Amino acid sequence: MAINEAEIMQAVYDLLFSPVTTKAPGVPSQIGLEKCFLTLQKPGLPIDPTDYQNLWSPGNKNSDDLATKRFSDLVNQAPALAEIHQLNGHLISNIYQQILHAQVVPQNPTAEERHAYKEAENFLFKEVIVTDEVTHKKVTRKVDSIAYRNYKQAKANYVKASADYQAQYLEYMKTPEGRQRWPLVGISYRTFVDIAWNNFQAAEATRVEDALLTLEQAAGSQLARVFKDANQQFIGYQRPDPTSDGNLFAASYAIPSNWCDFSQDWVKVSFYAETSQTQIQSDRTQVEFNLKDDAVDLWSIQQNESEQRYTIDATTQNLSIQFEYILVKIERPWLRYDLFSLPDWSVKNLTAGAYSNGTKTEQENSLLPLIPQSFIAIRNLQITANWGEQDMQRIKLVTSNAATTEFGPFLLSCQNTNAQSGGFKSTFAGETITTLGIQIMGWINTITPFSPPGCGL
Repeated sequence: MAINEAEIMQAVYDLLFSPVTTKAPGVPSQIGLEKCFLTLQKPGLPIDPTDYQNLWSPGNKNSDDLATKRFSDLVNQAPALAEIHQLNGHLISNIYQQILHAQVVPQNPTAEERHAYKEAENFLFKEVIVTDEVTHKKVTRKVDSIAYRNYKQAKANYVKASADYQAQYLEYMKTPEGRQRWPLVGISYRTFVDIAWNNFQAAEATRVEDALLTLEQAAGSQLARVFKDANQQFIGYQRPDPTSDGNLFAASYAIPSNWCDFSQDWVKVSFYAETSQTQIQSDRTQVEFNLKDDAVDLWSIQQNESEQRYTIDATTQNLSIQFEYILVKIERPWLRYDLFSLPDWSVKNLTAGAYSNGTKTEQENSLLPLIPQSFIAIRNLQITANWGEQDMQRIKLVTSNAATTEFGPFLLSCQNTNAQSGGFKSTFAGETITTLGIQIMGWINTITPFSPPGCGL
């Protein structure tokens, strides 16, 4: 039976996103799809692990500034609202700085509202005295409190544990034998989720979430103070730019911070084309992947700035794909997401809704329709099949580095690169194409609320 390329693309999409969008027994989905938009990175974005070693995080005072700058740049680019991940040319930190200088409508909060806001603010954030990296003078900066920082870490750990558990559940559900074994083996996988949940609750989760809710409820009545506090927080997370003397950048960090370290424990998932029909039905994510006409050609070969797309050889059979994946949480401690939802503010020369209309449609001209919250990276990709002759000829290009080659959404090789120069390449043995390198394959984005709420003069 000929391989259905459209089904393969949809199945790969489901394989990437199902662990974070589906619900395994006893574990709720950690992502509210009504507020999220999933984007597929096609082709995969190759990652050189040496670029992201020793990343900054609040607990790492001896981090590598250049690695931190690279990661912050990676997650600072604003995406367009489209199923295939594409950038819209804007930087999240630049847009956020515009918002921090917004025009706000004066309010007259009550004493009770001021007190509630102050209590929540003092619990979630703290002021610290540090030496400014540029002026070398002592300055006061606002940063996350230890309680809030621990909450973020514990929550990210719980979300990852839940996603890993759901990935294992989906793997076992693919065969009758697996479904029979799951009640026995699922208990051991569930243990890690329970541990992560208990740690999350121990990190004062209820108190932190109550404070966040209070902050949100009280903020609408005292906008001037909220925007002032947010600006101080933004300044508190500025770091010297190691690539440009005298400049600063907004530092972001990853959970886990050592995500691209090959010692990290990633989850293995797989797909078999012969059973694709049943898998697609059972593993379907709640967001359909709208294939473009040219996207159903699984092979893409680029040589000398010329791209050719090919359908898979009609004689190729028994296709299977497996890889290891990790869910990486993006933390921007300098950004307060609640600002986007607040009323009564505007930005000069911008119409209401210029950043986002708050929906999944008609966002072509929006400046910030999405904000990436997490990304999915894979490694140790293996594509196995009884390859037809035409596909075998294409595989020769994959392993020769004579072309940039893609199979479905996966990047297999880059033209004229080698291991010594950090190039991205694949090998072929028996019937299997193996790509060991790390590549980012998908992004989980929050839909930016309608903002700005008012029209600027």
